[in-house]
Amino acid sequence: MADVIEHLESFLGHMSGGSRGDETTPEGVQLAWFPDSPFPGVTTPVTVDLSRRHLAMPNGGALHQELMMHVPKSDYPARAAGLLFQVAGEMVRRGSALQHAQVIGPHGPLFPGSQMTAMVAISPLYLPDASAFVRVEDSVPVVLTWLVPITDGEAEFSSEDPPRPSQPVGRPGWSAQSGRHNATAAATGVSAAESVSTRWGRHPYAAWTLAQRGGKFEP
Repeated sequence: MADVIEHLESFLGHMSGGSRGDETTPEGVQLAWFPDSPFPGVTTPVTVDLSRRHLAMPNGGALHQELMMHVPKSDYPARAAGLLFQVAGEMVRRGSALQHAQVIGPHGPLFPGSQMTAMVAISPLYLPDASAFVRVEDSVPVVLTWLVPITDGEAEFSSEDPPRPSQPVGRPGWSAQSGRHNATAAATGVSAAESVSTRWGRHPYAAWTLAQRGGKFEP
């Protein structure tokens, strides 16, 4: 699906490699790796060809979707790949797409030594808004969804305001930046700039943040 790869490379830089998963991976679904993107020291794994599936939404509509994560380059990418393949497999098995703010888990620690036990599905925060949506062959719309690791408490907080059926992740016209910043202020009582933190999951919709651009990720 060259159009999806071209779209990803226009925002994440050149793909360094990929993975086909194992026997439990849905047929045709692969993973692409983008090193040092969107920041130095960070790897972004993204599913490829999951979007060939026509995945249902609760309102009767359907969605074509790819999944991504941002993880530190050391130790974490392999585990992140497993998580992406696992979520993709469950989506294919159920025939269902992820909605905006949908929580996956908690299911125990996502990474060794981490307090992150669940994930929330949102539009990419550290990429331009245009990255969240692309049309491929036959004008099929594909939505790029960021899976953000969160804690038990954050998963509970997020689930108190469940996603509406008409609210797919990364829908055209919705601003990833403004939406996340507004949620940040509501959840923490501080500005978007003040909410930037080195700790994952400081609040539900701004996990995996940085002390400054190019700062170090740490669990």
